[in-house]
Amino acid sequence: MYNSLTGTVTYAEEGALYLFLNGIEYSLAVPAGLCASAEIGHTVKIYTWLYHKEDSMRLFGFASEKQREFFLKLLKVDGIGPKQALALLGTATVSDLTDLITNEDVNALSSVPGIGAKKAAKIILALRGKLTAAVKPTSTAGSSPYGDLIRALAEMGFPSKQAETVVAAAASEMDSSAADFEQKLFREAIVRLSSV
Repeated sequence: MYNSLTGTVTYAEEGALYLFLNGIEYSLAVPAGLCASAEIGHTVKIYTWLYHKEDSMRLFGFASEKQREFFLKLLKVDGIGPKQALALLGTATVSDLTDLITNEDVNALSSVPGIGAKKAAKIILALRGKLTAAVKPTSTAGSSPYGDLIRALAEMGFPSKQAETVVAAAASEMDSSAADFEQKLFREAIVRLSSV
């Protein structure tokens, strides 16, 4: 029904993001990382999926198509609903979760709230061999002092080379001595990349 929404962030709280678009404010259930990076008043593009049951409808939002695709794969696992799938995506990147499943790391998966050892084992059994290993960015992100930030942006679906350029430009314009500099830099990079 909706592939994505591009609008202004009006409010963000744990697990929920509010987006204003064409006179309508949408409430989206999102992974924790997306809430943390959202900044009130900024325009963002959110990929969506509509959950529809007889007695309820809920709109889910994701930072990238890749994240949404992984969420939908998780929903196919017996016993995993939208709440558990969001919890998993809120604790690690798609690449990291793919690695955990590929390496059959039950302990790491079961440490996520709402995912016990049994559900972790089900996820591994259902998805191992069906996930493509993440391609690591081949840019010079590793040589950048902000390599982790650039990789995180690439994981969200932004081109790594473009992310590297934007991060470097934003970093040169900001106060690097601030205590929360990296967090602010990450948010600023997302804002700039989303408006390109």
